[in-house]
Amino acid sequence: MSSVNHRGIPFLSLARLIRLPNVFTAPPDVLAGWALVGFGITPSLDLVCVVAGSVLLYASGMIWNDWFDIDQDRRDRPARPLPSGDISVRAAFILGMLTLIAGMGLCWAINARVGLLSMILAGSILAYDGLFKSWPIAPAIMGLCRSLNLLLGAVAASPHEIPMQAWWFALASGLFITGVTLFARQEAKPSSRPLLLAGASIMLLGLLFWTVLWINIDSGRLRIFFVAPWVTGWVMTRLVLAIRSLSPGDVQRAIKTSIFSLVVCQAITIVWAGSPAWGLIAILHLLPAIILGRWLYST
Repeated sequence: MSSVNHRGIPFLSLARLIRLPNVFTAPPDVLAGWALVGFGITPSLDLVCVVAGSVLLYASGMIWNDWFDIDQDRRDRPARPLPSGDISVRAAFILGMLTLIAGMGLCWAINARVGLLSMILAGSILAYDGLFKSWPIAPAIMGLCRSLNLLLGAVAASPHEIPMQAWWFALASGLFITGVTLFARQEAKPSSRPLLLAGASIMLLGLLFWTVLWINIDSGRLRIFFVAPWVTGWVMTRLVLAIRSLSPGDVQRAIKTSIFSLVVCQAITIVWAGSPAWGLIAILHLLPAIILGRWLYST
């Protein structure tokens, strides 16, 4: 089996640890933030750095998630990379530190504003994973992480102030992921129906917020509005099945669909912002996410 270093960490175990399918949902956030600044998207070293920094910070968040949850996973999910021993707890700590520092370093390489924002994002990741995951505020902190991820792209693209529309779309992203996180609170066991209903309601509120933004900020760009009902229907189908059955399998499939649908929403936003070619690039991130998601878990 392939390995990522001379000590023999299995590549498949590393891919599972960082939730590799989900990693492909991070770049569209950044691209959406960049597009919303209004200068268009052109390939540049800054763009590469902020996208790579976002990916590394996302991967770090997944690693720290399992590092902090090791005792719970030994009890509830013993087959995962850390409790199974495929990756040692020490190796996960080192990987988490390296990806966190490297992600922030790439952002600092752009400018101090992006670097400072990446530090706030890194702090939010650690706060969620290490301190507040069991608290009622935890889903909102995870939503904040997604909002900050979009704003990384906006700050990297803007030499001055961030336009108000970027803040609104960051809020929509954060609201949606807050709902996803709430929906996923009991994913390892039969979920509480009121909890699932609350999470689904917040998700749908986020989708509604996106739709209102697409319509009202510039009515001349309604050509992309027709996609919104399709995205909502795609997500709703999975949510309804999960709420009816309460089974971990259905809940986890609904979570995966919801996370992947975020890519579609960001792609629509990029097209709305006037960069259709980059909207296509963003939505192409779904291909590896969906293909890898057939073999690797996303939750």
